[in-house]
Amino acid sequence: DEIASGGRKPAIVMDLDETVLDNSPYNGYLLLNGRSYSSDSWNNWVNRSSAELIPGAAEFIRMARNKGVEVLFVSNRKENELEPTVANLSIQGIQVDLSKVYLRAEGSEKQPRREQIRKKYRILMLIGDNLADFADEFENSLNISQRKDVVDRFREKFGSKFIILPNVMYGDWQKALNREDATETHQK
Repeated sequence: DEIASGGRKPAIVMDLDETVLDNSPYNGYLLLNGRSYSSDSWNNWVNRSSAELIPGAAEFIRMARNKGVEVLFVSNRKENELEPTVANLSIQGIQVDLSKVYLRAEGSEKQPRREQIRKKYRILMLIGDNLADFADEFENSLNISQRKDVVDRFREKFGSKFIILPNVMYGDWQKALNREDATETHQK
């Protein structure tokens, strides 16, 4: 209730890339042209403002807003990508105030931005495609066993407070495969 939450408005925090915006055409372009990610090619893609929505994203955002829940976006897109990002969302039918989008200024850690949001809002749910979209414990360089342990500590939040969407194109899961226990884990 409002009193227990200190009068803060309820909010849902969503990641953008591969959670709201579908960047598979960009990743397909890289694959078909034998290229890998670069900030220049990514910046060109973002400036096109042509990413389509992940199926169900618009409907979910509309439903939350209709229930009086603010929808905020925390992304590791860079601050200079704010305007084309908001334009892309608008083109796709999602109107967003610039102040509701929290992009990366320096480091990629999302926890400081989530803390900034918590000062003004009561976060009901976090939705993303990467464990780091949920808690700072996932920001650390973890091997597979450590990732499993941290996930286990947050077990009760998955499916209610933490909603994770699959991202098979990229993510911290790739880095975990190269950590010390990866070979051992894959042999089990």
